[in-house]
Amino acid sequence: MAMMKIQIVLFLMVLMSFSVFHPVVAAPAGYVPGVAETAPEDIKDIKPPLEMKRNWAPYWKALLWGGLVAAALLLAWWGIHHYWKKKVSRVSDEEITPLPAHEAALAELTRLWNDFKQDGKIKEFYFRLSEIIRQYLARRYQINALEATTEELLHDLRDQPLQVQHRMLISDFLSGCDLVKFAKYIPQMEETEHRYRMAYEIIDHTRPADSSSREAREDIPVRQGQQAVELK
Repeated sequence: MAMMKIQIVLFLMVLMSFSVFHPVVAAPAGYVPGVAETAPEDIKDIKPPLEMKRNWAPYWKALLWGGLVAAALLLAWWGIHHYWKKKVSRVSDEEITPLPAHEAALAELTRLWNDFKQDGKIKEFYFRLSEIIRQYLARRYQINALEATTEELLHDLRDQPLQVQHRMLISDFLSGCDLVKFAKYIPQMEETEHRYRMAYEIIDHTRPADSSSREAREDIPVRQGQQAVELK
């Protein structure tokens, strides 16, 4: 116990001697530990940024190639546009000149009979047959034949240069078609073929005198050797 007291006294004496011979000095204002002091003359201004010279050569090359590609595309577009314009113009010129009324009607009659041989729909056949002749008369004499009744159509034909027998032929043809179209009349095959021949005769007798003769009678049905059409 006495030894411990002696050690404590000696430790306190050492501390007192250290504080006497090594006084604590206060740090100056603005002092930052770990940072070396620098003299004012050592501080210099920040240097201005260095000027970098831009290389414009790649940009000019890209601009040149872009211009060449744009010129090539423009030339190709002009060539395609010019080609299609000429082609459309040719097609339009051909469409401006339609077939004469009698030739168009004969072609429609041939197409009608071919369809009739396939489906045998009698009522649809008479509707189309009547429409073909009405459209032909409308173009041939410049009258409203498509929307007019049979009586109105025959009345309009009185002012046209038609012979009496031809006017009677048209009247007989349209009246026979109306029976099937509106009166639910079902004709026999012989009568249907006869009505089809009458359509050819109307066109043949009323077409312009200066039109070239066109015999399309090979499409008119003939009883001998003609395959029967199943009516529906």
